Amino acid sequence: MQLLNVKLNLIRKSWFLVIAYVLLAGTLVAAPPAITRLQPQSLKPGETTTVTVTGSNLTQLTDVWKDFPGEWNVAATPDGNNTKPDSVVLEITVAAEAVPGIYGFRVGSGEGVSAPVLILVDPLTVTASNGANLIPETAQEVPFPTAVEGLAPAAARNFFKVNLTEPGRLAVDVFARRIGSALDPIVYLYDASGRTLAYADDSPGLQRDAQLEIEAPAGEYVIEVRDIAYKGGATYPYHVRIGDFPLVHTAYPFALPEGTESTVVAINESAEANVAAAISPAADQSWIPVSGDPNGLNAFVPVTTSAFPILNETEPNNAADTANALTGDSGFVFNGRLEEFRDVDQFKFTGKANQWYHFVAASERFGSPADLVLSLYDASGSKLKEVDDLAGLEARFYHQLPADGEYRLEV
Repeated sequence: MQLLNVKLNLIRKSWFLVIAYVLLAGTLVAAPPAITRLQPQSLKPGETTTVTVTGSNLTQLTDVWKDFPGEWNVAATPDGNNTKPDSVVLEITVAAEAVPGIYGFRVGSGEGVSAPVLILVDPLTVTASNGANLIPETAQEVPFPTAVEGLAPAAARNFFKVNLTEPGRLAVDVFARRIGSALDPIVYLYDASGRTLAYADDSPGLQRDAQLEIEAPAGEYVIEVRDIAYKGGATYPYHVRIGDFPLVHTAYPFALPEGTESTVVAINESAEANVAAAISPAADQSWIPVSGDPNGLNAFVPVTTSAFPILNETEPNNAADTANALTGDSGFVFNGRLEEFRDVDQFKFTGKANQWYHFVAASERFGSPADLVLSLYDASGSKLKEVDDLAGLEARFYHQLPADGEYRLEV
């Protein structure tokens, strides 16, 4: 019953961002080499990590692209490193000031550039799954706090054991879909006697990933991780954070002006556990750290920055005559919240005849459970366009305005 109440509450209150701007085009080019796995799939700020890259056409790499600050080089070992097509070992140093989060990673050679894969920057020390932890009796003992990484086994489960030396929060956050894994995770938490204390599957806003937390007395606990359908193998990696950090899945607002201080609230499943912070994001900053306890560990949530004018919606704006006004010569961004069931938000702007606009909705990629529909109306109230999800992407569309005048966008 408690889990149901949480899900209903999140359905009633969702967060979103919509960006509209004058026509803009871009092209992403990807070519060999190709990456199938990174081991480990996380890096620690301020440290150098040895990463094994597996895939194809990895001979004679000449470049590594990443969107976090740091350096890289080809490792001196093993013998013949950087001459084998299926693997290469790199040493990657992450700058101490790097913000924890999920980032892109590519490698290049004289033959081209790989498609991007995802890698975590995480302050937690990584423990690798030992592969022998398939039953509770052989659960792998790991430090608290830590992050564990491994491949989910087919038709089996992985178990990890932690020991809390004093009472406190025990949080578990499973990263799988969020880092490009095929794993659809479910996670269980047991006490030392094997009694189920909590479980999670498809936590809202996490792209089918799962997270759970309890206030735990001192003692021994066992964590089980598996695929919901018991699938597994080389394309089913996971990164599981275990510690006393807050569990958050999105921020509001998550579109922020560059270099200007903003108050951001990191959203938890329980409203009373939300965490507020004042930040001044740098240009192109994509993550912010969140700590519910000054002495505790950080979590992290995605954000974006923009040079366009940004509006945070104000209620009431459910009807055409109370629509929030948007301004901007070349584009605008607005943040909003769907506060209750059947909530609709309205926004108006002035457009020019024959001008093309590109409207882009964002919610799921920033950890919100909202599934947005965008509708465009002219001044008479006639609907010009309505778009839901498009080819696996969140709602977006191009539209050429037919005349000068006021237009209204409904979310």
